[in-house]
Amino acid sequence: MKISYNILKNFIEPPKEYSAKEIANTLTMHTVEVEEVVDLAERLKGTVVGLVTKVKDHPKADKLKLATIDIGKKSLEVVCGGVNLREGMKVAFAQVGTQVRWHGEADWAPLSKATIRGVDSEGMACAAEELDIPDEAAVERLHKIKVRGKNKPFIVLISTTTQLNDLGIITTDVAPALRYWPGRLTLICDAVDAPSWLHRGTKTLAIRQPDDKELLDLIAKVGPIISTSANLANRRPAHSVTSAQKYFGEQLDFYVDKGIIN
Repeated sequence: MKISYNILKNFIEPPKEYSAKEIANTLTMHTVEVEEVVDLAERLKGTVVGLVTKVKDHPKADKLKLATIDIGKKSLEVVCGGVNLREGMKVAFAQVGTQVRWHGEADWAPLSKATIRGVDSEGMACAAEELDIPDEAAVERLHKIKVRGKNKPFIVLISTTTQLNDLGIITTDVAPALRYWPGRLTLICDAVDAPSWLHRGTKTLAIRQPDDKELLDLIAKVGPIISTSANLANRRPAHSVTSAQKYFGEQLDFYVDKGIIN
């Protein structure tokens, strides 16, 4: 079991001069054994905000890009596979030597300078999972972009019912309705154990398994995703990329054009 030190301080009042490790030692001696203390900030040393100033095709790989990233004191060229990378975009940039998790799945390891298809790569433009940054930041960002009420959760899309467990939902509680999935049915489920930043204090989640194959394939690869209509709060939903851009402009990382949606 892992627990945040900040959450722990809601239940105890440690002396101000005590460090997290000293609190852990005290708990081990008097209450329960603490196996380890992890300083999340320590892992982010060497990670900075970078500005993408140039993006071009890799000369020897169709699916890779070469990006020039300004990190303040200097600009570095890196090889990237992200399809949403664009000029003017700000990214979390891991410099050589920084601890990262490749694709959010591998163990933490120091980033080394690499040569990829004949081109030197001097760092890494990171996705959130590669720095172990929780999805909370993305949810808060979407709330801000949509000007949505803080106590209004988004709908969550899943690809299989096994993903309900990841959201703290007991599958047997919703079993009678599952015969309508995949489809347009949305279930309101008790989700007391889901993160509060996801259920927004309601302790429930609206869940749907869509019937679009491409979307299901995406969710199967990345896990449950939140969904919302393409509009600002209390405005008419956009029915095309053009109308969505009028609402959001450059605030979104990219748009997917599926034509006019009725």
